[in-house]
Amino acid sequence: MKLFKASIFVIFCLLLLSSLAYSADTNYPNINYFKVGGSTSETGYINKDSLQNNLISLEVSDGEAGDIGLYQIGINLYKINKNDLGKYYQLWWPSLSTWIYFPSNASTTPVNDSQGYALLNGLLWINTTSYKFFSVIKNSQDAYSKYLLVEGSYSSKESDLGKLGENEVFYLRLSVKDLATLVTESSLFSRTTDFTSPTTTISPPSTNQNSTTWNYYVNSSNLTGGFTGEAKDTLSGIDNVSVEVYAGSSPNFWSWNGTAWVFSGSSILRIPATYNSTAGTWAYNTNMSTLIAGLKDGDHYAVRILAKDKAGNQNLANATFIYDNTAPTNPTKIETFNSSWFTTKLVGVPDPNQITNLSWTKEAFVPFFYFQEGSDAASEIKSYDFELAKYKDPIAFLFKFPKNYVIKKTIPYKTSDTASPKVFNYYSSSANHFNAPVYEVLTKEALPDGLYEARVKASDEAGNVATNEVSFYFGIDSKAPTAATELAVAPDTYIAYKWKPGSDEVSGMGNPTIYIKGPNETSFSLLDGKSSIDLKTEIKTDSSGKNYYVSSTKLKPGNYSFYIITRDVAGNTNQSLTKPFEVKLDAPTLISPADKYSTNSLPSFSAKTVSLSSESPNFVKNYALYIYEHSENADKVNNYTQEYLTETQAILTPKTVLSASTTQSEVSWNINGSFDAKTYSWRIDVYDNFGNIKSSEIRRFTLTQPVYPKITLASPADKAVTNESSATFSWGTSTSFTSYDLYLNGTKYTTTAGTYPFKNLSDGIYKWYVQSTANIGLFSQTVTSQTWEITVDTKEPTISLSSPAEGVKFDNGSAPFAWIGSYKFTNYDIYIDGKKVAGTDKLTYSSSLGEGSHSWYVSSSYKGTEIKSKTQNFYINSIGPTISAKIGNNTLANDAIISPTDTLTVDLSDDNGVSPETIAIAIDGTNITGAQISAKDTANKAVAASLKMSLKEGTHTVKITAKDALGKENSISYSGIKTYSGKARVLAKPMNYPNPFKPSSGSPTTINYSLSDNADIKIMIFDLAGRMVWQNSYPSGSTGGKVGENEVTWDGKSSAGQIQGNGAYLYTIISEGKLLERGEMAINE
Repeated sequence: MKLFKASIFVIFCLLLLSSLAYSADTNYPNINYFKVGGSTSETGYINKDSLQNNLISLEVSDGEAGDIGLYQIGINLYKINKNDLGKYYQLWWPSLSTWIYFPSNASTTPVNDSQGYALLNGLLWINTTSYKFFSVIKNSQDAYSKYLLVEGSYSSKESDLGKLGENEVFYLRLSVKDLATLVTESSLFSRTTDFTSPTTTISPPSTNQNSTTWNYYVNSSNLTGGFTGEAKDTLSGIDNVSVEVYAGSSPNFWSWNGTAWVFSGSSILRIPATYNSTAGTWAYNTNMSTLIAGLKDGDHYAVRILAKDKAGNQNLANATFIYDNTAPTNPTKIETFNSSWFTTKLVGVPDPNQITNLSWTKEAFVPFFYFQEGSDAASEIKSYDFELAKYKDPIAFLFKFPKNYVIKKTIPYKTSDTASPKVFNYYSSSANHFNAPVYEVLTKEALPDGLYEARVKASDEAGNVATNEVSFYFGIDSKAPTAATELAVAPDTYIAYKWKPGSDEVSGMGNPTIYIKGPNETSFSLLDGKSSIDLKTEIKTDSSGKNYYVSSTKLKPGNYSFYIITRDVAGNTNQSLTKPFEVKLDAPTLISPADKYSTNSLPSFSAKTVSLSSESPNFVKNYALYIYEHSENADKVNNYTQEYLTETQAILTPKTVLSASTTQSEVSWNINGSFDAKTYSWRIDVYDNFGNIKSSEIRRFTLTQPVYPKITLASPADKAVTNESSATFSWGTSTSFTSYDLYLNGTKYTTTAGTYPFKNLSDGIYKWYVQSTANIGLFSQTVTSQTWEITVDTKEPTISLSSPAEGVKFDNGSAPFAWIGSYKFTNYDIYIDGKKVAGTDKLTYSSSLGEGSHSWYVSSSYKGTEIKSKTQNFYINSIGPTISAKIGNNTLANDAIISPTDTLTVDLSDDNGVSPETIAIAIDGTNITGAQISAKDTANKAVAASLKMSLKEGTHTVKITAKDALGKENSISYSGIKTYSGKARVLAKPMNYPNPFKPSSGSPTTINYSLSDNADIKIMIFDLAGRMVWQNSYPSGSTGGKVGENEVTWDGKSSAGQIQGNGAYLYTIISEGKLLERGEMAINE
């Protein structure tokens, strides 16, 4: 206790000092947020849960620079009672001077430490298990440990607020005080109590409900419209409605855990609903495709609707359903009790209105229809719709409209009719030919002739309707069809039987049967091994509307007749009248060749074509030509009874049409083959489409051996000699030959002509002959000519040079020429340096030539072709080296003006080589040393010398002397060479020409002047008014600025490019800013 009092005293002293130290704090504390019932809204509703568990939450601070910390947090609560605003009670949070008043007793008794209060740095904070008061955040950087930020929450019990009732209003205000006693207050918050949950309902998506599990059956169509229901709240109003769909493993989503019913299931979709506050209804119908896509047939689902009011109260509504989006299966079959009366084939009426899957009977009867149960995997069958309809005609039957209902009844699932007389019964026993429970549908009287449809379609509890409805189509027809008329036969692949078909007004025409009588008056079925003829696939219709059937039965020649048994679809029959016809075939009559015809080639074989009656069912299919070696037995027609000849007898394959060319009146062959010179027999057979054969008479023809032509060689003649490499070989021809093989030294060359040209034949001896095959009629023979010989000699003569030989040098100015020729040449042409200099029949020649290198060759003509020798080179060296001199780029000449310090360049050349040591340069008669000598090639055939001169002003002479390698000397001299000292100057009055001149003609004027030395020159042109119209500069050493004569031009235009007008102009020559000379010119357009 003493320690506690001491601590209180210390804290009091510290607070006193702190208040003195922080007396400068002028900032009010902050209310960062203040929430009542979890909302910062100043007005609103509050439910009991928020009142007890989340009444207040806040955050306050005093943390600006210079602040001294929080001191008190207080909340004032007020309650409206009989329109008076009275203080309810006040809560103060811990401070040094004020204790908290516990809300449950609102007394002034302080709470001691045993109730959970603790000391922390000299301040109290609350940490109890009964009430979770505020936690305090300490600013650890503050030396005085002041509270700069406080956050927390407060929850009450029902008794704490005086047991507030439904729809009562209370008010709250937050107060915050810092250590400087500055206070900040919040706005006045109000809350209205709402302890009642809203009401909500859900409308089921369908009305089909299972009577045991109370689950609703639904399909995708039911769910497309979404979920709807009601949600209402009389006090605070509905805030939102949400829909949640659960998937469960069983029909019941609720289970008892021993204490209460518990909802189970996994949520597969949770979405907000659209709420209509005016009507108090909600709906959800968006994204239903997403929900439907996730549902599975047969699974159970629950829809839970959660409605929440503005106070936070909420309520649930539930509905469970079974999803079934698959149509039920229909009964697998529907029958009538006397179905054995019906035909079993799938038949129909004539084109184009064909009907299949239709059974017919000839009997009138009172039918009973049976069908077995269908099934549904997810929900269950609800009912069956049974229809018995009669159609007016086949067209109505084909389109299923219009129809007259004999019975149209909905049959409840597993139910019998209670009316009298009954229309339907349900038999749960499986003791019948279906071996399953069945439904029976009864008619009241016999059905008349016509087309009928009995149909059953199942529906399930979810509203799905079976798509695979089961139908039984049948017809009743008790009348026979009309008989076939206008019977006829016509040729086809074999034979076509034609008739005008009968008719049937009810079931339509079925498959007919054709019967035929042969030459022996016996009847047999003409169906090619079939019991009937398929009306749809085997019987065709011609352009006249008649039916026809093409039979594969082969008929022998003779008289026949046939008739038709017509049959309708129901099986009624009728027989037609009998139609007679004849099958006939005559032998062909031969035309050519005549009997015992003799030839060396195969003739054209022909016969008259066989004519048949227009009513005959057969036709001539082909003709065959037979050729075989002649024998007496084969020529006797009576002995020739075999249809085929043996391979050894037959030359051509029997029964083969060999390139037969037929016209209306005859048939003919032009054939090829290998035949010996013998006598042959031949005949022509005719075949009809039934395979019947008739043979012509037998004739003979004889093939004789021909006389074959010869091949006679023409040119070149035998033993001929030619000096040409080209030759054309020729020989005699014949029409019996189509091509020729020329053999030249064993190599074959083929041509269709009587000649064959060759080029580039090598020298030598050639042997040649011609061979060919003579084709005369059917016979052929190889014919070979005699063998001839030809010699080819095409070698040309040559010319070889003797003197002068290659590279020889002559120093006397002339050269002797000699060569070796051939006796085949009659004349020679001599060419020196590429030019013809002479012609001679000799083998020698001489000529005087100039100094230097020369070339020569000799040519002649042989058989019109020029024959040339090779070309050889030689040299004439009678003088010394060639010498030339330059000053800069200009050739040195007599009377030239040069600069005293110009460089003299000397070029020397000699085919024999220049001797560099003999080069001498003399100026004014004195040899000058110091010249730079350089060779331009290794043989010194070209040498250059360079000398930098230093001359005085005056006139000078220059002489250059040198020798070649053979000692021949040469020299060159220049006189009147002028030099000037000092700066450059113009040596004479400048001139220009033409003067005057005409700029528009395009011809400029040329200004001519001479300089004493190289210099940078500027020429300026002025008009008489003193205006400069043109100027140009010329660098030293270039044209216009070089020593000696210079020429420059002016086109009469200004520097801007404008042609100047008529008049006089002054031009000046300036160097280094000094006027050297001037001149005058004129323009005259």
